[in-house]
Amino acid sequence: MRWIACLLAAASALSVAGCASGTETATTPTPRESRSASAQPTHGIQDPHGNVVLYVTNQSLALERVDIAIEVDGQPVLDQYFNVGSQHNFKQFILRLASGRHVLTAQSIKGKASLKKSFFVTGKRWVAVDYWYYTKEHGTPLPRQFDFRIQDQPMAFD
Repeated sequence: MRWIACLLAAASALSVAGCASGTETATTPTPRESRSASAQPTHGIQDPHGNVVLYVTNQSLALERVDIAIEVDGQPVLDQYFNVGSQHNFKQFILRLASGRHVLTAQSIKGKASLKKSFFVTGKRWVAVDYWYYTKEHGTPLPRQFDFRIQDQPMAFD
């Protein structure tokens, strides 16, 4: 019996030492998983005095929380989780983009959707990227998808 107590003590000491060594385990969340819904990374094209106002929202009642990553011209803008809430949760990001053609990509791993959209900037622009997905339980079924809108005046919900 004493050898069992010694074995358990040794196993306990080794597991504590393993944790202290900094080795990661399979349960360690990835940076994307550990990011809160309110986290907003700082990137070169984000500028509070920019000329493009980007709104991002999750409109899916089937997926109450969805990951969304957006890039413009290959530069990361955001990589966050978005909660559907009351479906009126539009998060705003202000970007500085040069006049001309740009490419926005949106991707959701959990939401199984992606979008690549080319658009032109001349002056001030407002852009909305919405994630949608409805099942029969939520009314008329709607496939997993992103919608993209751009206009030269503030959005109606702005």
